[in-house]
Amino acid sequence: MKLWTERGAANHSKMLETDQAWNYFDDLTEFYFTRRDAITTEAELLSNPAKLRSMLSVYAENVERLEGENKTLSTTVDSLEKHFTKGMTIPAFCKSLNGVNTAKIMGWAMERNWLYNERKDPEKKPRWRVASYARDRYLTEEENKVKPHGQDEFVTRTAVLLERGCHRLYALYMKGELPMKKTWNGEYHHDKAIYTPEVKS
Repeated sequence: MKLWTERGAANHSKMLETDQAWNYFDDLTEFYFTRRDAITTEAELLSNPAKLRSMLSVYAENVERLEGENKTLSTTVDSLEKHFTKGMTIPAFCKSLNGVNTAKIMGWAMERNWLYNERKDPEKKPRWRVASYARDRYLTEEENKVKPHGQDEFVTRTAVLLERGCHRLYALYMKGELPMKKTWNGEYHHDKAIYTPEVKS
């Protein structure tokens, strides 16, 4: 039998780098590592059948709840995978998330170090580039060569989501961390019906 220490759990969560791993670590910290002295021993449980029945009942309820959550999560992941389109921008994806303020989402992404504005002049329209933190993790850049009539050719770059980026955005959306519209009805759902691919000029 191996004992899992608080430090070991933290290192494991850090290696996985997922919200689920850190949430699990938070639960361990709150309900195990900080309350080990209060945990009932096996001998005490065997001498108290009523308490054991109560714990088994709670365990069964938790298993049923987690199975339901897992089914919902699997359905959501399947939906996102089917809905994911290569070359999708952050605002395009967020149009399918009920209530998200797509006018503010790029500024939000910059605050989270996903993007940076290549233009120094704040008066000009931002020219978004993928920051090193999010590059090849959540986002990548698509290059497009443009040659206006009578002018030199130049390259434009568009920050587009990777599939993992879509999953991450959706997770943050469900946690209530995306900028929302003032008229939002308070409901969280992903509506693939309202998504329309962007037309590239």
